[in-house]
Amino acid sequence: MDNNLFTIILTLYDRGEYTKRWLEWMDYNKCPYKILIADGGKDEKIESYLKDTKHFPNLNYEYIRYPFDKDFPTFYDKFNDVVHRVSTPYMMLCDNDDFIILDNIAKKISFLEQNKDYSCCSGKVIHFDLLSKVHNTVTYSSTVNFLNHTFLHSIENDNEYLRIMEMLQHGYANLWYGVLRTKYAKEITSQIQDNNPLVLTTLEYYVYLMLGIFGKVKVFDDIHYVRQLYTSQAAQIPFEGDNNILIRLLSPSFQKDYAKLKHTIFQHLMKSRIKVDKEVYDKDFNVSYEKNIPIFLKQQLIKKHRNFRLLKNSILKKRHKTISKMIILFQDMTGLKITNLISQNTHKDIACNEVVNFIQLSMKDKND
Repeated sequence: MDNNLFTIILTLYDRGEYTKRWLEWMDYNKCPYKILIADGGKDEKIESYLKDTKHFPNLNYEYIRYPFDKDFPTFYDKFNDVVHRVSTPYMMLCDNDDFIILDNIAKKISFLEQNKDYSCCSGKVIHFDLLSKVHNTVTYSSTVNFLNHTFLHSIENDNEYLRIMEMLQHGYANLWYGVLRTKYAKEITSQIQDNNPLVLTTLEYYVYLMLGIFGKVKVFDDIHYVRQLYTSQAAQIPFEGDNNILIRLLSPSFQKDYAKLKHTIFQHLMKSRIKVDKEVYDKDFNVSYEKNIPIFLKQQLIKKHRNFRLLKNSILKKRHKTISKMIILFQDMTGLKITNLISQNTHKDIACNEVVNFIQLSMKDKND
């Protein structure tokens, strides 16, 4: 396959340790694709480090320094600009705390080459946690725990309207990490820049709903992307309200986003000549969204219960920390790894083993 068909975009907002690990992984696997690094952070050390390409001899990457992501409009400008720099027909968006399983990318590109009515092709996106971190590292560990998850399925209905309602109902945010047709990604990022969402979560809705309008979505049964848990940066750019995802979804900011999102999707449906009454569309959209965000979760977010929730979350955090310590103690005493006890069907996958081996090998190298 022609490696010039595909570009990987890495957007940065500091976290230099993760950036180095991401590039070390890509270099270790001799990534054959072009990489665009869009840096909107403050870290000048990582800028100097990345400008010297000798650190990663197996990679073909371009480092682009953008203004600091002080707010969402600044980030959207960076996001739209770097996507419009892509010259290949296919592309992928990445975060620096995750891993791409490169061996499973080529067949997704080939699928899109052969199926022009598909806007995106993805695979399983799984999650892992580092339990026994050493030397205060956030990137390496002797114990890697993979979790079982419910995976997405292909959306192959010929009707754009039915596609987006099904995607909205089940939540297809993981398509952010799929292989996308670049021409559609450019339309999406331009729309995001114009609409200027007030909550970062809204980006995911724009991405997967517009992909659903532009074409069908194929999801293979292989693992092509591995995400690290508890490292999200969604709360780091200043935002009105709490750093709780559910509170965000109920905030006035998101309600404004939601209204604008719903209107934008309707306009794109009209461009696709989908005939649907606006009132019917509004009702269908709301019903599908409500199925994605269960009503009982909204009830937990009533303001009068706020102090109780904070206390409950604090207790759970302490409990999780205690359990983690017990797991590590158990491993030290028995020599068994927690991954031998949890997620038996997931952690044995060759893609998971590759990530585990890399993390453990890298930790050993740094200790030596």
